[in-house]
Amino acid sequence: MLGSSYQVARRAFQQPQSAFPRMRNYLRAIFVGVVVFAVPRVLGLFDFHQCDRRCRGAYGSDPIHPDMSITGKQLSETRCRCFRGSQELGEIDRLDPWNPPILPPNVCCGADGRNYATQEEACAAGTFPLHGGFCGACSNGHDINIYNETRNTLTNTTTHCALIATLEGEDRGRECMEKKVGFTPACNQCWIDNMGCDSAQCLGICLEAKEKHWPPNWPDGSLNDCLKCDEARCGTQFITCAGANRRRCGILSDIERPGSTVWRRYAC
Repeated sequence: MLGSSYQVARRAFQQPQSAFPRMRNYLRAIFVGVVVFAVPRVLGLFDFHQCDRRCRGAYGSDPIHPDMSITGKQLSETRCRCFRGSQELGEIDRLDPWNPPILPPNVCCGADGRNYATQEEACAAGTFPLHGGFCGACSNGHDINIYNETRNTLTNTTTHCALIATLEGEDRGRECMEKKVGFTPACNQCWIDNMGCDSAQCLGICLEAKEKHWPPNWPDGSLNDCLKCDEARCGTQFITCAGANRRRCGILSDIERPGSTVWRRYAC
């Protein structure tokens, strides 16, 4: 229902500027109000599997191969109750801590899928360093090649698919990512989980960012408030699952990053 309403409104805005300008401006004003104020409050009633993710993380589930028997039930905006099957495990905070991930200085992922303490160690083992940090579901040549090829478009594409996932459901968001990006299934799932995390915790500010066409970075170089929320609330969970992102592969993108956070390969 929300997805249909959104699409109708968007089509209305795409009419020529000369056609019914007053009605077009009126509809735009209504749409902005709904997007920025009403939609986040309505969708806030949904959990977007946030409690499932939080419970699996709290009770030792592997983020790449999660234990699907662990589930969470939302008790309130801030609390979840966790279960393994029918067994109650306990209660935890629903929101992820404000904890942006950092690039660990003493580990890299080798092309053989193993973690090494240094780039030189990877070379000595007969492989080569693939990216900085620990290996994950996106630590492979196929997905890293996509990162490189889409370095300046991936943010907009995934934002589009995230909106579809939020308004029309996770399966539609997954289809969008498969069609428009083409990650391997395990890597794609890390991105889908990240979208759910953002919907659960950053929805209002990210809808505002999309409607107002905020650039990725403010003039002072800092992330816009949507990306800042994603980074701080959902970044650690995402990188634990994915292993590789663009800057950990040394790929510069449409999001400006401090040079100290962009990995550099120097060995073999």
